[in-house]
Amino acid sequence: MSELHQAMYLPWGNPTAQVPIPSVLRMANAELPESFTVRMATAEDLAFVAEANDRRANLQALVETLATSETSEKAEVLRAAAGLDGQPTATFIRQVEFVLRCTADPKLDRELVLWLSRTFPLFFSALFQKIMELTGEGAQLGK
Repeated sequence: MSELHQAMYLPWGNPTAQVPIPSVLRMANAELPESFTVRMATAEDLAFVAEANDRRANLQALVETLATSETSEKAEVLRAAAGLDGQPTATFIRQVEFVLRCTADPKLDRELVLWLSRTFPLFFSALFQKIMELTGEGAQLGK
């Protein structure tokens, strides 16, 4: 057995970290935790995020098809609900996907992630940056 095989059988785990939430958000609701827990991104997460732009384009085509059969007001609601009411950059889409997939606690849905990005952009960025930092460090021994 090679040295790498020996390492493979050690107890590895995906690291997590706490990202403190903005105090004003906690003031708005004292039931919120003091921090969010994020985890490192796995190879599966990396591949999923890499394909996010393709999925977004497919979703936009679907929404546009549905919108042609609806009133313009309903079409705008569909676009907004799908997060397609503007032209976000590929970088932003990537950040949203990582925060969505790698925030372990509390679990977030797309609507909450987009809201955080608009309302608390530095907190959103801190979540993303911590995920990238953990991913760069890789798994931890003994987890």
